[in-house]
Amino acid sequence: MKNRKLTNAEREEILRRTREGGKGNFQKEIATAMKLSPYRVRQVQDAAGLRPYRPFVLTTAQEKAIVELLGEGHGEVFITKTLQIPARPVREVMVRHRFHQLKGAVGYRYSFSKVKLGAIARDLRQAKRAIADKWQIPLHWLHRFEDACRAKRIEAWHKRDRNAPTFRLSLPKLAD
Repeated sequence: MKNRKLTNAEREEILRRTREGGKGNFQKEIATAMKLSPYRVRQVQDAAGLRPYRPFVLTTAQEKAIVELLGEGHGEVFITKTLQIPARPVREVMVRHRFHQLKGAVGYRYSFSKVKLGAIARDLRQAKRAIADKWQIPLHWLHRFEDACRAKRIEAWHKRDRNAPTFRLSLPKLAD
């Protein structure tokens, strides 16, 4: 009798068992006990605003282990496989502790060897020298300018870092 309308008593029973939680009160178990489909149980839970998935509660030891692995530079997939924890709580810890990989950082979508990373760094140094030669500015000024731009982006991004050092730049005088 899976394709029939639910009565109010059945809806109340589903909601009672969902709120009660614990073993035997997941969607699948509720559906088999009441001879309904899990989809129908999910519909009733969604209409009432209840979570239709099994909640996973992190212990403080698990959270500390996640933060420690994140600090070592490991990503979400490695942590979920190592600690056997679902991805959702790991992502919540990452957001709570503001862990993220910067674009271009090692481990962010790009897997270059040490040789290739060295070549990229060399190309960047050569490009900076070319820019300094083109605009007739000293290389150290270009580094200070780059740091100032980075500091402005970070300050605008976080808006909470009021103690960041301010950079004062004096543009070099160019002969026109």
